[in-house]
Amino acid sequence: MDLDVLRKDGGESDNILCVTTAHPHGVADTTTATNKVQLERKMGLISCVGMIVGTMIVWLSCGLISLFGGLCYIELGCVVPKSGGEYTYLLEAYGPLHRFFGPLPAYLYSYSRTLATGPSGFAVISLSFATYVAQPFYPTGEMPWWLPKAVAAGCVLIISVINSASVRLSTLIQNTFTAVKVIALAVIIVAGLIRLGQGSTANLASPFTPFGNGGHTAAGIASAFYSGLWSYEGWNQLNLSMEEVINPFVNLPRAIWIAVPLVTGLYLVTNVAYLTVMTPAELVASEAVAVTFGKGVLGVMAWIIPFSVACSTFGSANGSNFGNARVCYVAARGGHMIKVLSYISISRLTPLPAVVFQGSIAIFMIAVGGITSLVDFFSFVAWLFYALSFMSILVFRRTRKDGHRPYRVPLVIVVFMFVTSVALLILPLALKPSWAYLYATLSIFTGIIFYVPFIFYEKPVPGLDGATRFLARCCQIAPSEVT
Repeated sequence: MDLDVLRKDGGESDNILCVTTAHPHGVADTTTATNKVQLERKMGLISCVGMIVGTMIVWLSCGLISLFGGLCYIELGCVVPKSGGEYTYLLEAYGPLHRFFGPLPAYLYSYSRTLATGPSGFAVISLSFATYVAQPFYPTGEMPWWLPKAVAAGCVLIISVINSASVRLSTLIQNTFTAVKVIALAVIIVAGLIRLGQGSTANLASPFTPFGNGGHTAAGIASAFYSGLWSYEGWNQLNLSMEEVINPFVNLPRAIWIAVPLVTGLYLVTNVAYLTVMTPAELVASEAVAVTFGKGVLGVMAWIIPFSVACSTFGSANGSNFGNARVCYVAARGGHMIKVLSYISISRLTPLPAVVFQGSIAIFMIAVGGITSLVDFFSFVAWLFYALSFMSILVFRRTRKDGHRPYRVPLVIVVFMFVTSVALLILPLALKPSWAYLYATLSIFTGIIFYVPFIFYEKPVPGLDGATRFLARCCQIAPSEVT
């Protein structure tokens, strides 16, 4: 006779003990005694699925939004097979429509991406890397405030050197650390499945608010989606370097269809694994969730998780800098940034000035900003230009009806992504205003101050040509040839 978990029940009698015996044909027999009451098994398959879906709804929704966004960018990448991502699409779609206002969205995107959102994303990931590297050395106490900043700055410097030195080396590191990331997630998933098999389902059964402290308010939901979508950031990364992709009309659709569903599935199962060890409150409170999970499950081998996640975040930071430098380079090549940023290394054929410029701004942001405000800032500005990019699909369908479209995204997905982008832009600003959103809005419109004299009227900046020639000689850089 096997005795299951027992508990008191506030029914008619508090002195009844249910004892379950194993039936030879798999059917449980229940007898009663005194003192306690046993939990009953009343959760069927539908209830179990509903419980997990309810917990993971934000992650699943963010995964679907990322997939739909990727499908939109497949069509954009095929119609305009050039590097630069959103900058190129905005310039090609709206530029010819008006002499002054047409190129303005593309310029404002390059202005905000080059000076703010790109480096801030790079800084956020580097700070995350620093947290995972430093936390194991302070298992029982709080680490010094300056330590993560110092480690993050070192991360930025190393990645800037790598991306300046060799494109091949950068992509090799990206591929290697992506493999490490998948292996780390596989370890977490397997450990979680083992815990589930051992009956660790209490946290899955507990009430969970997927929208955090914001509750189910519109602002709380938008904030939760901001954080979730930031974790999925990368579905548009390949479009930033389309000119460097082999056979882009084939590899771009394949990459989107393979990568986004794979990441979504891994994220969903990983979060279920986390809940086999940690309560929802512990998930929210932990600054390094995977490290906390490893301590609770892997014992003396717990160091594997922070090491793997540190490698993963380092790879993500490398990819962020790689993409940011391409946007900066293409914008400068189009005349929307200073000319020297469009130069490339003569010997190494990398966008050296753009890489160094982006790394320098990221280090400045690490020194002065908090990671939470940087995430809000990055997400808010990014979705403004995502909305304009999704709308450019409809513009191209009118202005480039005969354009090469091996894939045509359904119109309903385009409309859904545009509406979603606008909602993510407006709801937090209207219902939960913060300094991050104000800073983002002001940073965009300050770009007009430089757009009018230097871009629209093409006024030269005194001394800039001389500085460009000096840097070209010192750094062995030269203008790239546009193909």
